[in-house]
Formats: sequence, C-alpha cells, structure tokens
Amino acid sequence: MSITGSPEPTGTARACAKHWPRSAPATFWSSTSSTVWPARSPTPGTIADELTKRHVKLNIGGSVYDPTDPIGKLLFTVLSMIAEFEADLARMRTREGMAIAKAKGRLRGKKPKLSPSQEAHLVELHQAGRHTTTELAELFNVARSTVYRAIRRAAVE
Repeated sequence: MSITGSPEPTGTARACAKHWPRSAPATFWSSTSSTVWPARSPTPGTIADELTKRHVKLNIGGSVYDPTDPIGKLLFTVLSMIAEFEADLARMRTREGMAIAKAKGRLRGKKPKLSPSQEAHLVELHQAGRHTTTELAELFNVARSTVYRAIRRAAVE
C-alpha cells in the first residue's frame, strides 16, 4: 500500500507514512484485510480530507471508492472514526489496567538503585566529607545524579 502526494507530507500524511511506505507511488490505496490506521486523528474527517487533496482512491475487495463522491467520503470518514474509536478504547483499557494494578499494589515503577541501608551509608560518607560525589558514585556503582538525589532526600528528612 502506498499514498501519492506532495513531497512534504503534513499532519495525517506523516502519520500514514509510518504505516505505508511512499517508495512505490500509486494512485490507488488498496486494502483486502483490516488496515492499521494511525493511532489518533484530530477529527474523523482529517484522514479523508488529506487523502482527497492527494487524489487517492480506496480499493476494497476490487471496488474503487473516490473520496470526492458521497459514498467514498462516507467510507473514508467511517474508517477514520473507527480508528479513533479503537485508539480511545486502547487508552481506556490501559488506564483501567493501571488502576487495577495500583489498587492491588503492583504498580510501583522503577526499583531504586540503592537499598535504604546503602543510601544511608552513602549519605554518612558524604557528610563525613571524605569522598566527592564522583567517588561515591563509583563506590556504589550508580550515576552522580543518584548520589545527589540521595543527599537531597536525606536533607529533607
């Protein structure tokens, strides 16, 4: 599948280009199975409008639909609405899954690089003034930013 058009794609064309390479120009856009649409379009007609500007036609099972006629415009609009609906469903399911995981106590994020005892020891060494932050980072095998965060957390407590 490919889409023909202007050399500098805009909006939906850039999103479509991720899924449909532009290497083999064609005047028809064919689909014989379910098509992967871009994740989100600002309005249901955006895809249809962009493809209409580029004189693209839709070929589904041998029937050719032109987005400038009423039936073709309806098909392009319905397909983009379905794509938007599917993207909304995916976001909703993700949020629901994260809420369930959080309620069960399984949504915790990234594990800390240092255990509480290691962090306390790091802060003690820093307060003693015997090591620089770079040396502490090397000793504990962490980044300097981790050392600075541990020091900042200890100052707050």
